[in-house]
Amino acid sequence: MIACFFIAVFVLLCTPLLSTNFDISAEHKSSSYTLDVAGDPAPSIGHYFIISATASNTDSIDYPSGTAAIKWTASDEITDTYQQRFKLYIDGASHDYYIPVGINKGWGPSSDFGNIILELPPVEGIDFKISSIVLKERVLFPIDIYLGRKLSAAAGTGPLDNFLIPSYILLFIFLLLCLIYFLLFRSLSGYKVHTGVIVKRTVFIFIFSILMFFSITYIYSGAFTIKSYWKSYGDNIMAGGLEDTYQGFYDFEKFIKWAGSVIPGEQDIIVFVRGEPVYIMSEMAFNLYPRDIKFINISGRTLEEIDAEIEGLNLPIEDDYKYLIALSEDDAYFASRFELLTRYRTTGGFIYKIE
Repeated sequence: MIACFFIAVFVLLCTPLLSTNFDISAEHKSSSYTLDVAGDPAPSIGHYFIISATASNTDSIDYPSGTAAIKWTASDEITDTYQQRFKLYIDGASHDYYIPVGINKGWGPSSDFGNIILELPPVEGIDFKISSIVLKERVLFPIDIYLGRKLSAAAGTGPLDNFLIPSYILLFIFLLLCLIYFLLFRSLSGYKVHTGVIVKRTVFIFIFSILMFFSITYIYSGAFTIKSYWKSYGDNIMAGGLEDTYQGFYDFEKFIKWAGSVIPGEQDIIVFVRGEPVYIMSEMAFNLYPRDIKFINISGRTLEEIDAEIEGLNLPIEDDYKYLIALSEDDAYFASRFELLTRYRTTGGFIYKIE
């Protein structure tokens, strides 16, 4: 009876089992949607979006996945902008994306519901279709989100994994029940030997089950990632053209280590990207530190516009970007006026010296 009570409390307070809906109107503008929430409800940590979207590769470009974001601003007196990012699968299939904006520290009383934007990656050759956008609010107080925000603020990190806090709470409840069971029955003569064994086995099985479920959720996500990669690179792989698959660029530990060995540690870098590949940008910025890296989005731009931006980056006396990285052969066209130092592969990973 006690166990059922604790499990019921966990399900109600740590999962979005009970929720209410808010109607949303969306105005499409280029690669973004301006969202208007009916009734202007007060921001709550129990809020989350469910977005049904389809991303299709129409021009066979090398983008197996992308990153979208829900962005919003603070009140009129404050100009801070916050965002909650999520991954998009580019596989031509419809997916429901769960975006828990309530975990973001910027989703609070000062948030302005009049300035909510769904921003899609502006990548040429990728067709995005949004079939529905729903804002939901958990009816009961979300203890898992509350604890997650408190712990991430105390640690000075970003939002914690959505799975971790509920798992820890469930583990705590289970260990508490095991302790109660052990204290109640250890004194009985028939249970002196077996009580401790039963508790230890039960704890092991439960922890193992949590790990298995944790693994299954990531395997599920990884299956869609593999599908997206196959959509982008399947033809090249079947034809034996591995040199055209960006092989190595998605193994960034190897590629970035190579780039770091070529470019001196004190030199700043410019990197050509298409759209906003957040994974590429974050990995390079972190692993090539202390070099300062500027990412230039070359998608849909002319050679003259890109050259002007490069010159603008080097105008301040304190800035001196002497090296440039182009990830693909197509991107390298926009760096043709610079001196090519070396390349990671025949068709990708070009490093140039900017004079």
